[in-house]
Amino acid sequence: MKTIVLVALAAITAAFASCKNQETKVSDSLKTKNADTSETVNEKMPVPFIYDMNKLNSKFPEVMVLPLNTDSVFESKSYIANSEEGGAILHSLEVEFLSQNIVENDIYREAYWDFDAFFKIDSIKSTGTYEAWVEKGDIGMTLYSSAFPIAKLKTDENQTSMFLWAMTASTMDACPYADGTSIFLTSVKDGAVMFCTPVAISRSGGDAPYFSETILKTTISKDKVFKINYKSVEGGDTDEDGNEMIDSTMTIHVGRIIDGKFALETKK
Repeated sequence: MKTIVLVALAAITAAFASCKNQETKVSDSLKTKNADTSETVNEKMPVPFIYDMNKLNSKFPEVMVLPLNTDSVFESKSYIANSEEGGAILHSLEVEFLSQNIVENDIYREAYWDFDAFFKIDSIKSTGTYEAWVEKGDIGMTLYSSAFPIAKLKTDENQTSMFLWAMTASTMDACPYADGTSIFLTSVKDGAVMFCTPVAISRSGGDAPYFSETILKTTISKDKVFKINYKSVEGGDTDEDGNEMIDSTMTIHVGRIIDGKFALETKK
């Protein structure tokens, strides 16, 4: 029965990766996971991809100050409301820029799944054929994906800007289903991206009776220490007595910014 669970959960993953054969614009770090999940340091040099910072800054008029708890950002969902009222959204080129030098770690893996779908869907939207494409969509396909600016984090470091932004992705409301939102923090110095790291993930999926849920929350202190709480739940199988079997994983991580790069230092 455990094998059935794993197969079902693999199908859920495939729903978010339905565009996996499409060429991705995200840096190769999205495709390469570090085998040592207990500690990951982003040692890559900034990718030489420069974007118009004045144009990017104009999409992030709101300024947030530390400390920051990503729970409050999730609960408000103001970035979605703003977009529905004609506010700014992020397009492929901006997401490509902001997602450079993304931090690689197993706890962030579900945040990586959305990128292929986002780039494909944003491209379709630019042609004006998105509604027709959705109508032809099939069960399990990722049909909805958008990216939103949230705010800039106030920093006392010269020439360094920190951008908080979100990406959503979901299938149609039918089994198998998947729905998720990831929030990212991108640090930019002198116009170059130093790192990008997920700071919040809320994702669920399933193919009845099987289901999975992932929650990642981050609190960032005034001195930029990241306390990261990760929880993953999978279920749907039963034991010999008919009792539901649920697998749950909870871990706590601490991250810091060292010499401009993000380091996930400990795992408890």
